Amino acid sequence: MATFTVAGVSNNKGTVKVRFCSEFVLRVKNLQKQGDTNINLVELPNPMTKVEACNFLLTREEFKVYASEINEILGKKQLKETVKAPIIKAVKKEVVDQEIEELKELIAA
Repeated sequence: MATFTVAGVSNNKGTVKVRFCSEFVLRVKNLQKQGDTNINLVELPNPMTKVEACNFLLTREEFKVYASEINEILGKKQLKETVKAPIIKAVKKEVVDQEIEELKELIAA
């Protein structure tokens, strides 16, 4: 799972976007180049996933006004993590079970 050292928000054509990156200065320059305004990024205390970074941002006073946008991203990322894990486990189990059955057939023959 990817981790980031910088997170925050910016305004892109009237829409508040939650941003994650690992290079502060380069990210600010890129956001400015694409026309973002009100760029507010902070260094994270340690590398974090997007879910962890969103939770961290929600604890900071300067991001309280963006709570709804951050919570929206947080909800999407948490849902994605909880849905992805069981699907991967189910697929792996099915493949292993099929391989075992094939080996049993070879042994029996």
